Amino acid sequence: MGHYEDLGLSFLEEMDGYIGVGATDPVDGRVNGQLAKTEITMDMKIEIEKLSTFLDNPEHAAKFTGTIDYGPIGEGMVIENGVFNLFAVNGITGHRQLTYRCQFRNADNEQFFFEGFKDIFDDPGFDAVDDMTTMFATIYKGDDEHGPIFGMGQLFFQLSKAPKLFASIEVIGEAWWGQRMAAKVAFISFAWGALRDEYLRDVTLLYDTDYQNLVVTGETLTSAGGAA
Repeated sequence: MGHYEDLGLSFLEEMDGYIGVGATDPVDGRVNGQLAKTEITMDMKIEIEKLSTFLDNPEHAAKFTGTIDYGPIGEGMVIENGVFNLFAVNGITGHRQLTYRCQFRNADNEQFFFEGFKDIFDDPGFDAVDDMTTMFATIYKGDDEHGPIFGMGQLFFQLSKAPKLFASIEVIGEAWWGQRMAAKVAFISFAWGALRDEYLRDVTLLYDTDYQNLVVTGETLTSAGGAA
């Protein structure tokens, strides 16, 4: 289908949830935020500058732009220096994660830092959907994660928005149809492969691969060992 080495890729993601002011635990912060009605929404455009580099680098880093609405701080705040990592391995837990880090300012020019992650780990039960749609988030006052914590909580990706996300995938760069298709297939295959390796690694196939290979070549064996 063609090469995609010099092509990039982008897609849109929308998340919303609650962050409790002063909370130091994300679940408690989400509960407290719901009670206090301190909702947060993030509208993001994630951009992979060069897909081949993104896929080859273990950090799988891209950038993201967009806006943040969060009542206790401000509305329509522009995301700055957004960095997104897809299925990078956390050096401490060993879990694959989707991480989001960015800066933003409110109307009073106060600086804040946002850090969120989705933890991709096979707990008991099939929890892939919850893992892929739940972000644990912290907002710090200042330029980075070393500032004081302003609040913590959880954001969620609504599955009803999945078709919009997939429809928003665009290839960046000059390319013919086959190259664009190859780029999209490579990205989706990478994402599926990471999920498969985490959640389906212990699944036993329900067919015999030796038998399948024989069928593909046009020859099967009878129980007596001869060709059918």
